Amino acid sequence: AVGIFSIILGVLLALPSFLGVTGDGGSEAAQTPSAGIAATVNGVAISEDEVTKYIADFRTQQDLDSDDSWGEWLVMYGYTPEALRSDTVNYFVNRELLKQAIAEEGIEVSDSDVDDYIAMITEQVGGESAFEEALEAEGYTLAEYREGVLFSLQQQALAEKVAPGEEVDDA
Repeated sequence: AVGIFSIILGVLLALPSFLGVTGDGGSEAAQTPSAGIAATVNGVAISEDEVTKYIADFRTQQDLDSDDSWGEWLVMYGYTPEALRSDTVNYFVNRELLKQAIAEEGIEVSDSDVDDYIAMITEQVGGESAFEEALEAEGYTLAEYREGVLFSLQQQALAEKVAPGEEVDDA
């Protein structure tokens, strides 16, 4: 049950490289830091601090606090620190572009939709206690999880609105 939760949580809050985010998505993304700004997306700044915190939080959540364990992880997944930073910036650029598209399309997801989804996951992992344990084990608060669920449901609604009935197969 906790495994299912971890998979779902991982999908919602995955590391940028596993999302397949590359390039600048048509944004004005900077590839190098400038005055504390990692990128600008249609006038919205993404700060260096936000990028650094995201990577630091990932390290903590994955128990990669030592330089040795971090270096091993980077090698295992074929990263340099610069490439990881670039992928993380691209993740934030992609996320901001999605937020802007959600707003432009007037996508709304109700609190009850988020509650229903969380109730379904809570049941799948074995109840409230197991759900809370899984959140704690993954290092997330309920508020952070709710935010991830909301964004995921908004993305689904956006996809349904702009590409209704479109199916993608493995080919």
